[in-house]
Amino acid sequence: MEKIVLHTPSLEGTVYIGEGAAERLPELLRGQKNFAVTDSNVRALYPDLFSRTFRETPVFVLPAGEENKTFENLGKILAAMAEAGLHRSSRLFAVGGGVVGDIGGLAAALYMRGISCMQVPTTLLAQVDSAVGGKTAVDLSGVKNVVGAFFQPCEVLVDPRFLLTLPAREIKCGLGEIVKYAALDADIFQALRENENRLGELGFLASLVSPCLRHKAKVVEADERESGERKSLNVGHTTGHAVELSSG
Repeated sequence: MEKIVLHTPSLEGTVYIGEGAAERLPELLRGQKNFAVTDSNVRALYPDLFSRTFRETPVFVLPAGEENKTFENLGKILAAMAEAGLHRSSRLFAVGGGVVGDIGGLAAALYMRGISCMQVPTTLLAQVDSAVGGKTAVDLSGVKNVVGAFFQPCEVLVDPRFLLTLPAREIKCGLGEIVKYAALDADIFQALRENENRLGELGFLASLVSPCLRHKAKVVEADERESGERKSLNVGHTTGHAVELSSG
């Protein structure tokens, strides 16, 4: 198990990377009231995770898809958190891909002016990039991520076992983020060049998660609120779309 400690002005968070990282969940759920946010795809893929690990935790299931990352659904999550009786010592678990991480993280940032947030990314894109760094948001009036906050998670659990259920399109989205990091980091670029025939292998791509996150951690520590160097990380979405188009 690898561990990255992310030091930022707002919070010191820890990223656990490796098979079995999600096994930390029972320990993290002890000692306080909890709340989980996921989407309909993840809930269907991992019924045992929610029936066992989160059996005593209220779970809000968001309909899957970017179109559901809305201000209206954010309000529904916050209302459900209030109904569950959460308070400032409570903890929110965002279990899913980028959409869940974004809206769940923002809900944690807003509820009682901020409660503890744990990110459990289940897609390659979220594991390699979006779950780390504290950018949270929802879309509004057709504008992507226009309402949000910088809010660091206390822990991120990056477990490659979640990747085994990903469809091909989601793997391509994650590959786009990895290509971005290759443009920014010489070692990642070299790894891609030396393994260009393995870009469709999930095991190889998962091996690049740690180097990508270490690069991101370095950038976020230097520029948490995206006033300078961190803007370089935004090229990933453009790269991802290009990879999707070129690979059909």
